[in-house]
Amino acid sequence: MAKERDRLKGQRVQNLNIATQYRKLRNYLTNKLWEARRKYCTSTFEKVKTSTDVWNAMNILTKFRSKSTMKVAKLVNSDGLGLESDEDICRQFATEFVVKSSESNVSECLADLEDYVECHTNSTQDLIRKFLIHP
Repeated sequence: MAKERDRLKGQRVQNLNIATQYRKLRNYLTNKLWEARRKYCTSTFEKVKTSTDVWNAMNILTKFRSKSTMKVAKLVNSDGLGLESDEDICRQFATEFVVKSSESNVSECLADLEDYVECHTNSTQDLIRKFLIHP
């Protein structure tokens, strides 16, 4: 039926009668698809017994956890160079999203982190000692 619908779609511009047939067939197929989808969803929910099963069914029916498999076929970088191989595209994405920082900034952050850990470690150990001595 779908092939017949597509064939009529191409011819509907030529003839008003074909356009009417196309619309009827299109609407019929749309209704049948909705009915089938409704039946499938209803039967899926009739089988579930727990709330976990309900949420799993919802995730499956709405494709909540499915990942997109869309592939990047071509990427144009900031230099105007078109990249088409998977390795080149991956390398370009990696270089674009790398966080760049100076070495001095990293050293400062590490020093601050060490001071924070040292300060909180000592106070945590003191609290543990107090509770162990005076429960």
